[in-house]
Amino acid sequence: MFRGHASTLAQFRHALATNRLASTFLFVGLSGIGKRSFALRLAQGLLCERRPDEALDPCGECPSCRQVLAGSHPDVQIVAKPADKAFIPVELLIGDKEHRMREGLCYSISLKPYSGRRKIAIIDDADYFNKEGANCLLKTLEEPPPKSILILIGTSEQRQLPTIRSRCQIVRFSPLAETEVAEILVERGICSDANAARQAARMSGGSVERAAQWCDESLVEFRGARDMARQSVRMYRETYAMLEANQIVPAIGGHPERPANTLERFRCKRDGGAAHDGCSCGSGSIVASSGNSCCSASRRVALTLVSATSCV
Repeated sequence: MFRGHASTLAQFRHALATNRLASTFLFVGLSGIGKRSFALRLAQGLLCERRPDEALDPCGECPSCRQVLAGSHPDVQIVAKPADKAFIPVELLIGDKEHRMREGLCYSISLKPYSGRRKIAIIDDADYFNKEGANCLLKTLEEPPPKSILILIGTSEQRQLPTIRSRCQIVRFSPLAETEVAEILVERGICSDANAARQAARMSGGSVERAAQWCDESLVEFRGARDMARQSVRMYRETYAMLEANQIVPAIGGHPERPANTLERFRCKRDGGAAHDGCSCGSGSIVASSGNSCCSASRRVALTLVSATSCV
């Protein structure tokens, strides 16, 4: 079953029905929107033993369909960038120095199909080709073997080398619908609660990969704490600006005669700077929101505001 991308599926079906299916494709789109899954389903549909190619509706039960999903089908080869490498190694494409062009993806796809139908190669992480790797692939892209299909998967056209981009038919994938993302999260067991899955889908931008991050409880707690901290900083800044606008807390300035502590730097507007209880400076102090006398609570609020805003 294909999930989403109905228009893309229709294009492939039309190409098969008119016998105009290309040999090399570049799938581009956001991470986590189903490009790799679509490529595997496409391979299943083209190799399914029970249903015709042009239907692109794999049964999912025949030996061929099961082998594709298990990654063990002899006519399907999948290459991806190793986690500890910066680029796709050349050895995965053309073999190591002792077995040049006798191993690797380019060699495998040049062989006749084991099933007698098609050879399919999928290169994940195509964003990570270097020039050497791209050059190794050029001959296969320019002269694809008969009955072969090569699918490259990346995030954008701009991240592909021009020599690769110009030799592939580009297929652009759109983000998934929120309902589709939520259904996938529940089906795969990423999120057991349907309501939580829908909330994660709303914040995912159509990407299952992003939605899965929102289902991670530890990450959600971290982001919640971060958002609360940011909200507190905004509140302090807005409140301090309001106090300044009403001249309750004028700009901080030094005492004319001696170093002043933070409390002595605020001038009372209502009584012209007269000292009050708790204020050791004759230049004035903080006043409460009502009345003309100093208020310890007001002093604490102002000091907190000064401390918070000066540290942001």
